[in-house]
This record gives sequence, C-alpha cells and structure tokens, in this order.
Amino acid sequence: MSRGGASLRSALTMPAAWAVLLGFGAVLPDRVDGAGASVLTRATDPVHLGLSAGFANTLGILSFVLASTTVVLAASDLRRTRRIQRGEPLSEDEVLDLQGL
Repeated sequence: MSRGGASLRSALTMPAAWAVLLGFGAVLPDRVDGAGASVLTRATDPVHLGLSAGFANTLGILSFVLASTTVVLAASDLRRTRRIQRGEPLSEDEVLDLQGL
C-alpha cells in the first residue's frame, strides 16, 4: 500500500533549499580590497551593493526556513518508514494523504 523512503514534498524541498542557498551566496556582500562586493555587483555594477544586501537578507531567511523544513520533513519520513518496516498499519491521516484527500 505505501512504501518507505522520502516523500515527494521532502524530495522537492531539498533542491529548493539548495537553489535559495546558491542565490544567497551570489548576493551576499563581502569585503574585497576594502570595498563591498558580491557576485551580483561583480556581474553588474558596484552601485547595486545595497540591492544585493537586501536580497541577501531575504534569501538568508528563506534558506533558514527551507533548511529547517527539510529537516522536519526528513524526520517525519524516517518515522513513517520505520513504522512501515515494523509492519504497523498506516494512520488514518496517512491513508487520506495517499488517497489525495
């Protein structure tokens, strides 16, 4: 009826977290030769340093939320998989989830 392993939402949340983290790394300002710089400002214009910092703030928060969500979903999937391996029946919520309700 149900198999163990990662759920679809876990499998999609992790790549989303990585994509946000890559974007965060690209816009996170740093000091280079005494001046602020990021990958974004190197690719465009150093005038965009404030914009880069603003995006870094937002993407930093999103990356923390997505990483935390990934850990919680993985722990939930692990619990479900262990119950399935022990042969315990699915809960009513899990049955409804499988039916798409």
